[in-house]
Amino acid sequence: MHSDFIKILILISTLLILTCRYYSKDRFQYLIKFWNIHRYFYFKKGITIHFFNLTNSFFLLTRLMIYSIFLYTYILPERYYDSEISSFIFIFSLLSSFIIIKFFCEQIISLIFNIKKEINEILRIKIGLKNLIVVHMYFFLMLLLFVPITKEIVVPTSVIIFSIYCFFAYFYLLKRLNINTSRKLLYFILYLCTFEIGPLLFIWIVVLKNMNI
Repeated sequence: MHSDFIKILILISTLLILTCRYYSKDRFQYLIKFWNIHRYFYFKKGITIHFFNLTNSFFLLTRLMIYSIFLYTYILPERYYDSEISSFIFIFSLLSSFIIIKFFCEQIISLIFNIKKEINEILRIKIGLKNLIVVHMYFFLMLLLFVPITKEIVVPTSVIIFSIYCFFAYFYLLKRLNINTSRKLLYFILYLCTFEIGPLLFIWIVVLKNMNI
């Protein structure tokens, strides 16, 4: 059985998902239907998603919450716990800092190389894709928490599933962007390697290392 603290976190995550559902309105259905994700961006003529609004803010908070719960429950070795609250806050803060630093690095690079328009288009599509992934990860996390599955099975299975989602997300991103020159293709490849694939590989290495502790 999970502790009361985990149950409280699950309740908060559920409320956040419901809040995302409320603010995203008709768009939310396309996050459930992976094959229809393009409708999330252009579900009505002339309407698309934006960077900073309440919908994306709540989705970001939900993403941080769900990923933190997963890392706290299945990755962080129990012997490192000072207290449940402090351990969770540490993980949550670490993820938040990573996202903030990553965002500002992307913006700085876009200014240095004069590709702000391209970077912003990538970020806009990425926001929608990550909103989709976090909705599915919420249901996946609920399954993990309420079905008795050993950590040795949960972690590799989760890595495989998340990697598959990322692959399709990057493939969709490549299709949606107007990459019609070798210069744009080079920037796109460098962007993925630097800001997406590289950090993921680092995280997986840390995860596997912790699993062997």
